[in-house]
Amino acid sequence: MCCACKNDENEDNQNEDNQNEDDEDVDDEDEDNQNEDSCQDTDNGAKDPYNDGCEAYTLNPGWCGGYNDEDFQSEIMCCACKNEDNEDNQNEDNQNEDDEDEDNQNEDSCQDTDNGAKDPYNDGCEAYTQNPGWCGGYDDDDFQSEIMCCACKNLK
Repeated sequence: MCCACKNDENEDNQNEDNQNEDDEDVDDEDEDNQNEDSCQDTDNGAKDPYNDGCEAYTLNPGWCGGYNDEDFQSEIMCCACKNEDNEDNQNEDNQNEDDEDEDNQNEDSCQDTDNGAKDPYNDGCEAYTQNPGWCGGYDDDDFQSEIMCCACKNLK
């Protein structure tokens, strides 16, 4: 075989090898995405005592384990509560929120002004610090989270 022919054959084999490696990489990425997306909520319409299902827990992972009842077990039914990486991220997020809260309090000297007032579910500003997704959602006559709670003021 001539040198030019031999080089063409090696190039073809090298291109085939590269294509196979690319295909393997795509397969690995697809498998990783499937593993990440494989969790599905299994609440099947079950709700916690406050009429929230797994979708709400996705937005408020701090609720996980806190509002279970006889037909709703968030840690078992909700992907947001099962995901170990989410727990690590939540712990980091809580630490970052604590650091930000300290920074904001030092900058603004913000103080919660709920003075014992609570939302309809008996939560005050302290609970809103851990669950800023609640801000503005559960206000009543004596409790206005976006006015009284530093955690909610800082979201604006």
